[in-house]
Amino acid sequence: MDVAHTEHSHVIGKGGGNIKKVMEMTSCHIHFPDSNRHNATGEKSNQVSIAGPVQGVEAARKRIRDLQPLVLTFDLPVTLVSQALPDAASPVIQQVAQALGVSVSFRAQPRLYSSCCVVRALQGNSVAIKKAVCVLMELLLGSELGAGGQGGVMGVVSTQLDVTSQQHLFLLGQNGAHFLGVMHQTQTQIVLPDLSAPQNPPSLLIQGSPDGVCLARQQLMDCLPVCLMFDMREDGEADPRKLAQMMQSLGVFISVKPKVKQTAKSVVVKGLERNISSLYEARRLLLGLESSEVAMTTKMNSDPRLAGNGLTNYWLNMLLQQLRLSDHGVCVCVCVCVCVCVCVCVCVCVCVC
Repeated sequence: MDVAHTEHSHVIGKGGGNIKKVMEMTSCHIHFPDSNRHNATGEKSNQVSIAGPVQGVEAARKRIRDLQPLVLTFDLPVTLVSQALPDAASPVIQQVAQALGVSVSFRAQPRLYSSCCVVRALQGNSVAIKKAVCVLMELLLGSELGAGGQGGVMGVVSTQLDVTSQQHLFLLGQNGAHFLGVMHQTQTQIVLPDLSAPQNPPSLLIQGSPDGVCLARQQLMDCLPVCLMFDMREDGEADPRKLAQMMQSLGVFISVKPKVKQTAKSVVVKGLERNISSLYEARRLLLGLESSEVAMTTKMNSDPRLAGNGLTNYWLNMLLQQLRLSDHGVCVCVCVCVCVCVCVCVCVCVCVC
């Protein structure tokens, strides 16, 4: 699974405490890339690997997502900027923080002649952080400018999502359709980073209401690629026609290869995280199991564009490219243009090697 390398330490926890608990609860081994610790200048790896029983693997994947940090910010009125920053240790602020399990701080932004309130929590505690932001906005901005007011500039909440240049392609969707769809559904504004700028790592900026911002962030993360790997018997199903039908109906990409000097085959199933149940269904079909062994709370093919038409050509091509890149080490350059109106277009060109 893909987890921004900037968040690995948060997920692992102090002394590895967080991830040790997850491994104990799920009977899985979870590996974070060692190369990140010794690679100060090169591109960092976001890949986190989970190995264990299938039920434990899915439980660990969800828990890792819940352990990722979630930070929401909102600007303070200009009248407060000229004064000293509010005291985060004040009884009222601390009561909100402790009651909802969040941390609150205030940060000056001299270049913008402004300051902001920063609220931090875990992604699994998103309901509480949204409540905390609404309460703090009403305390600091007043009911008219807060989250429940008329939606003025001061009522806008922001968050950032660190993404790699490769992930941009998955987040944008075909012709930017998914990207624009998320903004429309969540009533948010999402600002793409300049991939050519020396920003490390590049981050998407999401702005809107507390509910809209958290929903948009979740929908974008659901589009990250995920890969399921397992072995099957040498006489297991590998008919290319049947595999093609399975890929089309489930919206996944499947690769089956013989293992060297072993009487088994290695299977790789790739898809999007929002379609994770289809990866487990592919495993069930390939292994000939009666059940997938994983209890899913989400429906298969939750993307309406997948219903009745399998995986759209865009997603399938993206997954094909990733698989080929890992096998052959070639370079692929893709340009995506998002046109908001006739005169405003944002073009992103990415070369993946």
